[in-house]
Amino acid sequence: MYNNNQCNEIDVFKDRIEIHTTGGFPSSHTPEEFLDGNKKAIRRNKLITGVLYYSKDMETFATGLKRIKDLCDQAGCKFDFRLEQDDFVVVFYRNLREEWNGKTVQRLSRDCPETVLTKAEKIKAIMRDNPTISIPSIAEKVGLSSIEVRYHIKKMKASGEIKREGGDYEGK
Repeated sequence: MYNNNQCNEIDVFKDRIEIHTTGGFPSSHTPEEFLDGNKKAIRRNKLITGVLYYSKDMETFATGLKRIKDLCDQAGCKFDFRLEQDDFVVVFYRNLREEWNGKTVQRLSRDCPETVLTKAEKIKAIMRDNPTISIPSIAEKVGLSSIEVRYHIKKMKASGEIKREGGDYEGK
């Protein structure tokens, strides 16, 4: 709703992130109707959605909830939708982590998969599959910066979990 002088809001909590979209959900419809991606788009302002679509700032109509569901299912992230009087709220629940003896340990909720890897374990698995992979390539695959990848590699070297063989360019 573009004319109510309200902004979308992102609320960050310890256990979840909530995204509040002003203007509410289309009346007489529920989010569940759109989760399979087969519901016809409801464009409340055809001019605005047309401009966003043709400028390539919006890929398509009425697929956002399905994309949220698919990506959350793929990542093992629990999510929820909530209808409030003037807002539509999407809630993403966090997978909480704890530090224990210098290692990041995943505290799993009942809705999370049991096979969650730490950042270091992901890096190690990628290096095991491709021993000559570059740090920027690892960073891209894990979703970290190159600096973060170097930090984890340095920690794993210091603890003896990994060791480099050969020189900087031809080594592995």
